[in-house]
Amino acid sequence: MNKLKLKHKITLATVGVIGLAVIANIYFNRNPDRNIPTTGNLVAPADGVIMSIENNMIEIFIRLTDVHVQRVPCDCTIVAIDNVDNYNDTFTLNTEFGTILLHRMGGILARSLRSFAKIGDLLKKGQPYGRILLGSHCWITVPPTLNILVKVGDSLIAGETIIA
Repeated sequence: MNKLKLKHKITLATVGVIGLAVIANIYFNRNPDRNIPTTGNLVAPADGVIMSIENNMIEIFIRLTDVHVQRVPCDCTIVAIDNVDNYNDTFTLNTEFGTILLHRMGGILARSLRSFAKIGDLLKKGQPYGRILLGSHCWITVPPTLNILVKVGDSLIAGETIIA
């Protein structure tokens, strides 16, 4: 009888661990619909909190609880993608405001990036272009002709929060 109880407990524990893994996977891979504003010039490329703003470059820390999908800040054409390695890349966008750089860096946990877009793609404001698996950082270089409307410590919602 003890062997049967132990086998039952092991089975329940295994099912529980698998269930938690499935729920965590669904949570981290979510991509909710966003209400893309028609006003404002640029929207946030990532969910997260602003860590720094220097020389028109905004650093966004993507928290574990944030959505990990990145979105383009405005209508654009992707003119270059520089893949430094599996967890570090830069997208160069041609926009009506000038050139915008979007740099992504994966985190310690996953260190993996996925791209949905390729060179030559025409993307609309707020459209997803990639995902950082388990997050970390995203930087956007804002053209000097635009005024940055956010500050360090602000929380952002990708595709919704107007940043410039």
